[in-house]
Formats: sequence, structure tokens, C-alpha cells
Amino acid sequence: MRYDDIQPTDVRLPRGYPVLAHISIDPVKWFEFERLIGDTPVTKIIGRNDARDERLVVHVACASTSVRDRLQDGWE
Repeated sequence: MRYDDIQPTDVRLPRGYPVLAHISIDPVKWFEFERLIGDTPVTKIIGRNDARDERLVVHVACASTSVRDRLQDGWE
């Protein structure tokens, strides 16, 4: 098994995305978030938790801490 064959999890981030962001969003905005953030050169959605208290937590692997900070500022 090679590194590229391992699926991303909360523990292992995909290659090139060393920073993990937990973004809390309104579930109604999920499709907009997925369309805008999705798999880009600087972000990759690697999971999400079920909505609780009317919020959905999305796990996003980011290329840098500045990308994570911008995501958190823009969506929370």
C-alpha cells in the first residue's frame, strides 16, 4: 500500500494539505460550501459530522494556516 492509497481521515491528512480546519456552518448552506470550497488547490473536504444544534461541522484539509484562518473567518 502506498501513501496515496490511504483514504483521508481525522487522523491522516491528504498529501499537500497539512492543516485541518473544523468549520461550523448552517446545514442549509452545505451545497454552497461544498461548491465553493470542495476540492481546490488549497482546500479539500475530508468529512463532516451530522448536524447538531442547527450547525454542521465540516472537516477541511487546508494547504496552510492562512487558508484555514480565512475559511474560519468567512464561514463562522
